[in-house]
Amino acid sequence: MVTENDYKYTFSYDASGNNTEEVTYTWDSTKTQWSPSEKHNYTYDFNKNLIEDSWPYWNDGTNQWTEPRGKYIYEYDSNGRKVKETFIAWSPPINGVIINRTTHSFTMKTEVLKRK
Repeated sequence: MVTENDYKYTFSYDASGNNTEEVTYTWDSTKTQWSPSEKHNYTYDFNKNLIEDSWPYWNDGTNQWTEPRGKYIYEYDSNGRKVKETFIAWSPPINGVIINRTTHSFTMKTEVLKRK
C-alpha cells in the first residue's frame, strides 16, 4: 500500500521565483532508498507566463533522466491570457514518432459594461 509518506518532492526556482523543476521520488522498500519517479521542467517567457512543461522519464538502467516523453506548450496574447495549449507525446521520447498531438485554442469574450 502506498501512502503520502511514500513520496518526496523537490522543487527548483529561477531568480524570478518561477518554479523551473519539480521532481517526485517514491520510496523503494527493496533498495531502502528514494527513487526518482517523475520530473517536470518548466519554462517561462519574459512576462513569467508558463510556456512549456516537459517531463523526462527516469531510466533505471542508466540512473539518469532521459529526453522528454511529452510536453505541453502554451501561448498567450498580449494581455497575458492563455490562447493556445498544445500537448505532444512521443514514443520513444523525442526522436520517436509523435503518438499524440492535441491543441486547444481559447478565446475571451469581451463585454462592455455601461453605467447608468
